[in-house]
Amino acid sequence: MKADAQAHVADDKKRKEEIDTKNQADNLAFQTEKQLKEFGDKLSAETKGKVESANEHLKEAIKGGNISTIKSAMETLNAAWNEASTQMYQQATASGPQGGAQSGPEGGPAGGGASKPDEKKVEDAQFEVVDDKDKK
Repeated sequence: MKADAQAHVADDKKRKEEIDTKNQADNLAFQTEKQLKEFGDKLSAETKGKVESANEHLKEAIKGGNISTIKSAMETLNAAWNEASTQMYQQATASGPQGGAQSGPEGGPAGGGASKPDEKKVEDAQFEVVDDKDKK
């Protein structure tokens, strides 16, 4: 039994890599669709078209099952998202801090972690838990 396991170690590693790559590709395609719905109006038609085209190419590569094709399609989609992110960042910085809350392509704030000046301060406090069940 151990001999069989050792004989198939290379096959198992290859299969695991294939599964992991397909899972990453599926996740990337899903996130791309989600982000396009949320931020598509902030992109130029050309950039949005590149991202959509790269995403469709990735979906087709996933269906085909060739790992090298999937990896290539993922790189292409990531490059398209980098261009889109740059474009959204430039639009956000051009509109200035009065432009409202801006979000980056990953759903987080585009401008970093600065807090609003009108937010209330959070203070640490100590408290004691009183259990009413013990007082019967």
